[in-house]
Amino acid sequence: MTTAEKDPYEVDFTAFTATLRAIPVKRILLAIAISLATLFIGDFLSIRFKIPERDQFSTVKVQSIYAIPQKSQTGDRLSYQPGDSADVQCANSLFPQLGANPCWYVNEHKSVRIDE
Repeated sequence: MTTAEKDPYEVDFTAFTATLRAIPVKRILLAIAISLATLFIGDFLSIRFKIPERDQFSTVKVQSIYAIPQKSQTGDRLSYQPGDSADVQCANSLFPQLGANPCWYVNEHKSVRIDE
């Protein structure tokens, strides 16, 4: 291929990189902050006014596990004993709302370690 011929599969990124340089970082961060704030406010309004029609709160059974230190010749070890289970109230939302963690988070953390 000679220098006069141009590769048809070659991509010219100069226009793209010039556009990227033209967008200031502050503007991008501001857009992200506004998007997150809008999402949080929408989530709050959704749970506060029950949009869509649903329960605001649910309960999840959480198991407590006691971590008891044991002295041994090879170093400190922990012995685990199951504790009582308890029902924890959680919010049906994306973010913590109205003083409760979201249910998706509580469902992922169903066992709580208690150090003694």
